[in-house]
Amino acid sequence: MKNKGSEQSLIQKIKNLNRVQKIVLWSAVAVILYTILGFLVLPPILKMVLEKRLPEALHRQASIQKIKINPYTLTATLEGLAIQKQDGSEDFIGFDRLFVNLQIVSIFKRALIVKSVALDGPRGNFTRNQDLTYSFSDLIAEKSSDTPQQEPENPFLFSIHNIEIKGGSIKFQDLPKDKIHRIAELDMAIPNISNLSYDIETYVMPAFSAVINETKFSMGGRTKPFADTQEVIMDINFNGLNIPEYFAYVPNPT
Repeated sequence: MKNKGSEQSLIQKIKNLNRVQKIVLWSAVAVILYTILGFLVLPPILKMVLEKRLPEALHRQASIQKIKINPYTLTATLEGLAIQKQDGSEDFIGFDRLFVNLQIVSIFKRALIVKSVALDGPRGNFTRNQDLTYSFSDLIAEKSSDTPQQEPENPFLFSIHNIEIKGGSIKFQDLPKDKIHRIAELDMAIPNISNLSYDIETYVMPAFSAVINETKFSMGGRTKPFADTQEVIMDINFNGLNIPEYFAYVPNPT
């Protein structure tokens, strides 16, 4: 009875508050709920959903170490993603950390506006089988077999800035040739990429560097990927890299 009386007393006190006091009270409640939802509730839910959906989409087991969200800075961090090969013997792809910083202006522009994206330690482990298929051939075949769809009247709009990829590595095992190719120290930086109308004619200037089979490789340039001209100008630097050898590995699905 005492608890019931206390509840009624609290409700009565709230009813007796003036308009300004009620606004302050409910604003405080909203802030508390927003904080709890962003910091404590959403991360485990998102982790559970991704660990369920990724295997369904990729037909491979997936695990995530941790997801952190800061609802005040609109940042999200995903740590320790690992997607295994189909036989579960070892990792297929993964990364150490993905950091994304959204901007609140996305709501008003009706587009995805990202202030920065940082991907640390991405890794891939691919194989060319004896029958000349690849360890990812099933994903390509599944995508190419989808029924073609018409371009939407209102395409998805986005503007992503300060894209950084650091410390990437790729291992590619060629079973028919009994050879292993390795890419290490893979770094990439893209200042911005956008398909918004006022950004289409702005040059995207990517920079890429890596060590491919112990040969240093770097590439820079400028491009307009979403303009009608799709202009591309590239500056490539390498010494001792047999480019035609790698063209033979490009999948050609039928």
